[in-house]
Amino acid sequence: GVEGAMIGGVLAADGNEIRNNLSGVVVGYNLAAAEVGNRVLSNRITSHQWRGILLGGNHGPGNDAGDGDTGPNGQQNFPVLSNVSNAGAATTVDYTLDSLEIGANHTIQVFANTVCHGEGHGEGARLVGSFVQQSNGSGDMSVVGAVLNELVPVGQFLTATATDSAGNT
Repeated sequence: GVEGAMIGGVLAADGNEIRNNLSGVVVGYNLAAAEVGNRVLSNRITSHQWRGILLGGNHGPGNDAGDGDTGPNGQQNFPVLSNVSNAGAATTVDYTLDSLEIGANHTIQVFANTVCHGEGHGEGARLVGSFVQQSNGSGDMSVVGAVLNELVPVGQFLTATATDSAGNT
C-alpha cells in the first residue's frame, strides 16, 4: 500500500479532475489496510458510482464518535455541514468535526456541486472554501459562520473533507 501520498495540493489550482469511476480516490481497499498519511486536497471529484473518496472497501464506514478507529487513513471523519446561508455576496456554513487529535490543526475543505451523489455522500466539482481549524481539548471542533470563497447558488450541494495533522484525509 501507499503511505504519505499527496493527491492534489493545498491550492485550488493544484487539484486534479477525477471523474467517472467506481470511486474517485481509494485509500486502502481493505479496511484492515494500514495506509496512513494520504492527503486528498483540492481535487474536483465527480460522477462516481460510489463515494468520491473511499477509505477501505465496501463503501467504508461513516463517521464515528471520537474517530478512534483504525484502517486506511485512520478512517478519518468528515465534517458535518449545517446552516448554509447566503447573505449579500457571501455564503457561510457551520460545521462540526469529531476528531481523535486534541488541539491539532485540521485542514477543512468545502466543495460545491450541482448534483448530489445518489448515496447521499458528497462529491465536489469545485473547491469553495479552505480553512485551517484547531480541534479543542476533546478533539472536536464546532465552527459557526465560516465564509466561503464565493457565493454558492441556491440549489447547489456542499460537501467537505477534513485532513488531520498527520495528513489523513
